[in-house]
Amino acid sequence: MMLVALVALLPLLAAAAPSREPTETVLVALHPPSETALVELLYDISDPDSANYGKHLSQAELRERVLPSEDNVRAASTWLRELGAVSVTQRTSGDYLDAVVPTGVREKLLARDAVTALAAPSVVYAVFGATNQPLIGNEPPHRNRTQSVLGQGDPNTQKKAYGVPTDLKCTNANTTQMVWGTGTYGYLPSDLKSFWSDFGIDGDLSKIHAAGDEGEPGGDNFGEASLDVTCISSMALDATTIVYNSDNASDTEWSRGFGTAQLAFAEKLSSSPTVPTVLSLSLGSLSWASCDLMCQKVAAEGHHTYDECSNYTSKQRQVCMYNSAEEVNRTSYEYMKLGLRGVSIFAATGDGGSHFSFQPFDRISPIGRALNDVACVYTLPTFPAASPYVTGVGGTQWTRGPDAPVAWHASGSGFAWEFEQPAFQASAVDNYLSTTPNLPGNSTFNTKGRAYPDVAALAEGVPMVVDGHEISAGGTSAAAPEFAGVITLINDHRLNAGKPPLGWLNPRIYKIAQEHPNEAFYDMTTGTSACTSSGFCCKTGLPAAKGWDPTTGLGSPKFAGLLEYLGSD
Repeated sequence: MMLVALVALLPLLAAAAPSREPTETVLVALHPPSETALVELLYDISDPDSANYGKHLSQAELRERVLPSEDNVRAASTWLRELGAVSVTQRTSGDYLDAVVPTGVREKLLARDAVTALAAPSVVYAVFGATNQPLIGNEPPHRNRTQSVLGQGDPNTQKKAYGVPTDLKCTNANTTQMVWGTGTYGYLPSDLKSFWSDFGIDGDLSKIHAAGDEGEPGGDNFGEASLDVTCISSMALDATTIVYNSDNASDTEWSRGFGTAQLAFAEKLSSSPTVPTVLSLSLGSLSWASCDLMCQKVAAEGHHTYDECSNYTSKQRQVCMYNSAEEVNRTSYEYMKLGLRGVSIFAATGDGGSHFSFQPFDRISPIGRALNDVACVYTLPTFPAASPYVTGVGGTQWTRGPDAPVAWHASGSGFAWEFEQPAFQASAVDNYLSTTPNLPGNSTFNTKGRAYPDVAALAEGVPMVVDGHEISAGGTSAAAPEFAGVITLINDHRLNAGKPPLGWLNPRIYKIAQEHPNEAFYDMTTGTSACTSSGFCCKTGLPAAKGWDPTTGLGSPKFAGLLEYLGSD
């Protein structure tokens, strides 16, 4: 859109008459001119056989493709002002409006089916809220993933297992990686310095930067950030590494404020002037579709209503942190946009096998028992790992030693309910479904849905230092930044050779695994997704198998093969 057109549009976004009622801001998501065209473009620039491979979009080029027409922006603005909006402004991204509205109007806009009920113009996709609570207190760690002893999977041992030279460092100034979180998310540089000293890691700590809001030592997400930065920076030494907390409001730590914050972060990053080449996401929960399915099934039994179930699950720590299907879909859309910008995104698949986010519900309360019964029947995917535009990272363990990994007993796995199975994995998934015995019944998981994980890395016995204490951690929260760091090393190689970063990785890695089996990935055939990290097991799970499987994906990294097939085009 030309500058003149933007100037002409400003009066349409002007403030309405002041309201005496308290006001709050809502985020109004607009449809782009063609989401289908954006997806087609992403596939095109992610295909090494295409003449457009690696031609990632700049901030301005992406805005041009997602920007609704002036008439559509005017229609959305007029609709909001007629509802009582005090002001409406268009975001830098182009496909969002910020509307300051009276509290009563906000409640109407955030109600289910509000877009239809309030007769929104067709350009309006959905309306979302915003987090507004201050950070309060310290949250003690709750996950069953730490012990009081150091583990065996230190960075140098992992590098040897994957074939990564222990002295390999990033040297290109444009090699950047980011880990992200909310709430108390943060780390102490002194912890990382101590860790590197303990394990003889020779890296440049000045390359690591905290950004955004401050975290809070002692919080669960503070420990998460400490694990994330330890894993990714120790794998990809001397890459510029950003530890980013986009929102430290208390309701983003473990409840539905997280979903709001994740969408806001993804939108902000995709529209930023510069973006990292790699993004690792360890935090997440069951997807909206998974939580909705659980509560529908519990309500159908007649002992608890859907609303009772929904309220209960939303208050459980990092279990159901999304507000709507629209929120999940729009966040996935933002990850697609980041792929267009050239970002490779990795997401932890969870620590609850194929049935939970990381642990079962309370086994004493009636509603907790009812939820456990339902969860053990169905495959309940997590998000963001279930998005087709991120690379889901499952877990491995070294019970047989680093040279013979097996599937981690709690590796998050599944088939998305809300995302269709992409073409790049159709052949691999079909092979799994048609050749693997003892699968759960087809009615318990979506055989046509996006399947994950895509890859795997070590998820048990991973050492770290947090708050000055040496502990052994793990989970796919460790696996995701580990694998992300491997890809950062390959991106550094590519940038030094004058090539673009890899960007969206999924189509290419599935093609590599098909054309060059066992060269780039270590295939694991032992394990199942029946259990959680706390040891609670359901009767059924998705077993590991030859080739791709929904427990370890294509497998753990073999650096030499990945460098050969991803390092050049």
